[in-house]
Amino acid sequence: MKIVISSGHGQYIRGASGNPVPPQLDEVDEARRVVDRVAEHLRALGVETAVFHDNTSRDQDTNLKTIVNFHNAQGPHDLDVSVHFNAYDGSAHGTEVLYVTQDELADDVCDAIVEAGGFTDRGAKYRGDLYWLNNTLEPAILIETCFCDNDTDSHLYHGDFEAICRAIAETLSGEEITDRPEQPPEPEEPPELTGENRVEIVGWTVGDVTVVINGQRVSGNSRCINAVNMDIAMHGDVTVTLNGQDFHNEPPSGTVFAGTCSWFGGPQDSGVSPDEGLAFLFSYDDAPDLFLDQQPPGTTGLARRLNPERFYVACRWNYDQTPKEMLADQNVMALVKAKKTGRFSLAHPADWGPHEEETGRAADLSPGLMAALGIETDDEVEVVYPAPD
Repeated sequence: MKIVISSGHGQYIRGASGNPVPPQLDEVDEARRVVDRVAEHLRALGVETAVFHDNTSRDQDTNLKTIVNFHNAQGPHDLDVSVHFNAYDGSAHGTEVLYVTQDELADDVCDAIVEAGGFTDRGAKYRGDLYWLNNTLEPAILIETCFCDNDTDSHLYHGDFEAICRAIAETLSGEEITDRPEQPPEPEEPPELTGENRVEIVGWTVGDVTVVINGQRVSGNSRCINAVNMDIAMHGDVTVTLNGQDFHNEPPSGTVFAGTCSWFGGPQDSGVSPDEGLAFLFSYDDAPDLFLDQQPPGTTGLARRLNPERFYVACRWNYDQTPKEMLADQNVMALVKAKKTGRFSLAHPADWGPHEEETGRAADLSPGLMAALGIETDDEVEVVYPAPD
């Protein structure tokens, strides 16, 4: 079996791009990452794989012809694959795979990426108007991995890059990748701890992270996005060392809200009136990145104009501790952590709420933030404001 796979656009003919990058994505850079990693997996599975990135073309017409010519110059092979990232206006999201003749394969690849990354399934789509699909000589599919200008898609992609690439390789080859990342050695048995000297860690670690507790090395797993998220309850004389830096049992700085959550804001939030405003953001210009470009029809209030894909949060702020001016400052963000999934993200304060006496909840989050954290209404979160450095 032989597969030819290339990244869309080129070094000088840039594709779409999010804003800002990071955390959003640059299409050319990420398409190259996906192509190279998928090719590594395919070769490990015994699939002959040719890879191409266009580093010479200076205009779009030359770019398209250069990529097609490379594919067609590889001699007889089984499949041509092009990897892209979609973009719209920041609101669209999900995965789709485009085809002219390969509808079943396109559907299978789309399903695999959606399952691996947790994206919205936009499905396989027939496209008879694309130069690359129309001019490659062998069976071909074009992958739109996700939307590079969408916050939720970008976070999902960053978190599941390896799983996405493995899913593509397995589906293209029809083979399963059986090897798994090498597990770290079992740590030595720690000394017996008393109730007055113990450490409790709840959360997840990924990447090249070393944790040392009172001189005892503890290893995390080996997925590689270089991040650590831990809720640590410490009692007694305990020191935790993360990658050589010591952390002591000091209470977290800032205000902490902990409890269940729900969602709010945007055109679909019927729980707020069409003219309802926000507690400390009074106009679109106060935080343009949090709002839709246009006021939703039939509404006048900023609560309905919030962009549900942006990451924002409402808590029962104490204005004596965190004044409205501070909460409205878009440079001062909150850290939101999900207890169920262990995921965490920064978010902008956007309003005061929820009404705890009525709902019993501690925070309201944007729908996009809830999706990125992998949680639903009444799941538990912790919000720390301002976010720790």
